[in-house]
Amino acid sequence: MPTRVTHPDSHVYRLVFLFPEVYRPLAVNFAGEFMKLSPSCTGYIFTLCSDAYRHMPISHFRLYSGRITSSSIGNFLRRLWIQTALACWIVLRGPCIHAIVTWDPYTSGLSGVFLKFLLRTKLIVQIVGDYHRMDPTEDSVGDPKAQNRIFKQIKKALMRSLFRLTVSLADAVKVINTDLERFIRHTYPRKPVFRFPCYVATGYFQSLPTFQGDYLLSIGHPFYRKGVDILIQAFKLVVRKHPHVRLRIMGYSPENELQTYRLLAANDPHIEFVRPGWIEDVAEQLRGCYALVHAARSEAMGRVLFEAMACRKAVVSTRTNGGIEYIEDGRSGILCEIENVADLAEKMNHLLADHNLATRMGQVGYERVVNEFSEEKYVSSFRAMLRDILTDSVEQLPIERRTIA
Repeated sequence: MPTRVTHPDSHVYRLVFLFPEVYRPLAVNFAGEFMKLSPSCTGYIFTLCSDAYRHMPISHFRLYSGRITSSSIGNFLRRLWIQTALACWIVLRGPCIHAIVTWDPYTSGLSGVFLKFLLRTKLIVQIVGDYHRMDPTEDSVGDPKAQNRIFKQIKKALMRSLFRLTVSLADAVKVINTDLERFIRHTYPRKPVFRFPCYVATGYFQSLPTFQGDYLLSIGHPFYRKGVDILIQAFKLVVRKHPHVRLRIMGYSPENELQTYRLLAANDPHIEFVRPGWIEDVAEQLRGCYALVHAARSEAMGRVLFEAMACRKAVVSTRTNGGIEYIEDGRSGILCEIENVADLAEKMNHLLADHNLATRMGQVGYERVVNEFSEEKYVSSFRAMLRDILTDSVEQLPIERRTIA
């Protein structure tokens, strides 16, 4: 049996991270993870960004990226080149890599499999969506009924094949909820599985001055998967009893799809659509809302749940895997049934009728983030995962040699 590393901070784990797309790599909600990991990790990040980067430092890591284009096929080919050919050229010239970490089991996972065998190293595949329950073609699109059926079936078959391939060849799988863990353990019984949330910049949201405003807030996309149609219908029932309350819906939706939701809102002055923004814009909306309402049809985790709790906001969430896993029903928030307009309206009404309850739930959520879901807890869980899958071949290096040259 391999010997475990007992003192993680005296070792350097050299890692390669593969991400699909990162628009602002220096923003705290992305760079913060690598700054926190750097005391005992170093390595490379390969992805697509809004700009092309070569050897850009993010603490003890180096970022290499191609530029995101408007062509999905072009992005796929560019990402494949960055994460295979360029990655090989860069990594093979440096010291050995202890593990490849992919953000998903699809395109990044495929590149991870290639690098695993070429570099003769470990592969950790992260599963950050309920891909075992949800049609993988619905992960980033709107209403599935509006999609091209033939294209959808081809894409579904391809993605499911990639899922099986990358997970079966992974040395470990990292998941974000209990249902996913059960699925992987049942389907791949000998596969090491680790469960903990993705990195969330909770410290940033905790530092914000907050107040209890007069609007409910929904954040996320695509709108169909986030249940925005259910939310609008439920809010129309709620606003009759609470005419002073507004609803803000923040997130990206194609203009033609957005018009459908505007029609559903029927130009109600209480309902406002807020254009998507960066972490600072999300924070500005969160810090002044009354509560966060998450009406999702499917959600494996939900970063916005953690961000809301870090802002001391109560949460109304559907009983998705993420909602059940991370919201304490009746304590840090209220859970309701998925796609149930009446139930969602009832839960929102209950929270709106009791300001003290909303305040108490917000405080409980805040304390849970601090104690269980902080950035430090994430780093601790990540390092524990590395210790479990890597042997004591991880060499001890002085601090000045930790950064990849």
